[in-house]
Amino acid sequence: MDKPKLAGVSSRTRLEIFAAVFIAFNLIFLLFRFYHSYLLGEPWPIANPLFSPQVRYLDFYEINKAITGLNPYISWSTNYPPLALILALPFAYAFDYSKFDSLGAMLAETDPALKQTVLAFVIIFYVLFLAAIIIGIAIKSRKKDHHDFMGGMLVFSLLAVSTPLLYAIDRGNYLLFTTIFLVMWAILEEEKPDSILGAVFLGLAAATKIYPVYMLMIYVMGRKFKKLIAAVITGLVTTIVPMFFFQGTFIDNCRHFYHMVLDFGGGDSGYRPYYNVGITGLVCYLYRMNGIDPSNAVVKISWFVSGVVLTLLVAALFIFEKKTWKQVLVVTALMVFLSPNSALYNSCYLFAPILIMVMGDNEFKKRDIPYLVFTAILLVPFAYTYLPDVDYYGFYNEMNTAILVDGLLYLAIILYYIALGIPEVIGRFKSNAKTKPA
Repeated sequence: MDKPKLAGVSSRTRLEIFAAVFIAFNLIFLLFRFYHSYLLGEPWPIANPLFSPQVRYLDFYEINKAITGLNPYISWSTNYPPLALILALPFAYAFDYSKFDSLGAMLAETDPALKQTVLAFVIIFYVLFLAAIIIGIAIKSRKKDHHDFMGGMLVFSLLAVSTPLLYAIDRGNYLLFTTIFLVMWAILEEEKPDSILGAVFLGLAAATKIYPVYMLMIYVMGRKFKKLIAAVITGLVTTIVPMFFFQGTFIDNCRHFYHMVLDFGGGDSGYRPYYNVGITGLVCYLYRMNGIDPSNAVVKISWFVSGVVLTLLVAALFIFEKKTWKQVLVVTALMVFLSPNSALYNSCYLFAPILIMVMGDNEFKKRDIPYLVFTAILLVPFAYTYLPDVDYYGFYNEMNTAILVDGLLYLAIILYYIALGIPEVIGRFKSNAKTKPA
């Protein structure tokens, strides 16, 4: 049976709008960067969306060091989930990390073999990302449509040079694997909605970064309990099994992992606002632009209240939401916006909804165009100005314009969905009331 024809905006038009916004804003920033960095010769961080070059690839080195010797938790070396550490093993043993007694020693290492492991990591990611997009194109019902392939390659090219991805590579963050899992999840939910395979990929994503557990809301509100069970079992198994192979007892590893996750996600979240794209960064930015140090209590209260209210409103609307791309987009926006210490690379999670929003066969109306604009802008650099430095950790802690722009854009996606969704639901109830027999 043929799929229904698209109503409203075609996939080609969606791609053109997304690409136009993405390219335009990138060109504007590149001109700004050329003027400040090359003509005026201003040093980092002026006109630079990336972290300090003095600590490049630090996340990669730190995780590889943590898993060397299979004692990541009892040694208090990392809060990364077990599956992510298992994925890091090949890179960890490609170089002798045991000889380093500090992060500084790793950063000072000049052996080219160390940089080659980073290159291998990046190449593997791009190959897997491209493969995921090609798989998505291949399983679409319109497999032989030339536009699908060319469109997919254009989307891949744009996302490949997006600011969040470049930032993730610059940090060497293993979130890149989570991004691949989420892309596969979104593609399968869009193209194979009756298969539980998508749920398996969601479970893998949650087992590498935890935050994607939030995506289970789609299954709960849609009463897709088989998929919910498949995702939960996949996540639990791939989290629990590796713990048996780490040094120490299973219970001790679980306890240490639990405490480290809570410490990172809560205790000092108000004081890590640099390169942040979520609510904690947004609130801190508003404080500091007024010359005031942020109140940790206010940051936490803002996070908690916003999380509860926005999540409940979106969850209620999801009962009636049938468009996969919109569900994935809004829940991704919620997840990134509400995650404590949500760094710039978390916007890589947008790749999943962007792919199915731009190239999917779901209905896309003209009033949905703002979603294309918002997501495209979230992937471009906005490091135009910086607030005065607050040097908490001994290195630059500047807050650039992107923190304000990105935080407001994520909030705009969520509020726009709620603003359009509530009248629709009210109208549906009124319509049902009128058609009920007296």
